[in-house]
Amino acid sequence: QLGALETSPSNHWMACSEDFVSRRQYRISVRNLQTGRWHADEIENTSGDIVWSADSSGFFYVRLDEETLLPYQVYYHVLGNDVSQDKLVYQEADNTYYLHISHSRSDEYLLIGLDSTMSTEVHLLSLKTPQANPQLFLARRRGHEYYLDHFQQHFYIRSNRDGRNFALYQAD
Repeated sequence: QLGALETSPSNHWMACSEDFVSRRQYRISVRNLQTGRWHADEIENTSGDIVWSADSSGFFYVRLDEETLLPYQVYYHVLGNDVSQDKLVYQEADNTYYLHISHSRSDEYLLIGLDSTMSTEVHLLSLKTPQANPQLFLARRRGHEYYLDHFQQHFYIRSNRDGRNFALYQAD
């Protein structure tokens, strides 16, 4: 099963994730779109999520726990480097939270999302500085769920902080 198919901002590379064992354990492969050749880089045991850095030199992905198969670590992989050199960006210790990554609508931020039954937390990292540390947007709080995006220099937050039916907020 195909998980993700993400083209780099330079349109030079395409990363795809595929599940070959039907257990949501995806292998990420990279193809050079100019030559048509597959890159030697392959990353096993991922959630399938892929987000490219702004300069197309690498991408973020999520590793699964070897025993539970829960997504719990975000790594940054530089094309051409051995996978053992990938940088651990974030690790979630609470196994009641499901970790996922995406990019903002503005393509400026990596969004590290953590979702539980009744709470949410998001960490941000500029895609222009992939080696930096992520910053917490808003800490988790039981009963508070929110969804974050960024577009045209503003953050947009859909949140249930003031009621069960959610509201839309804007922040700089």
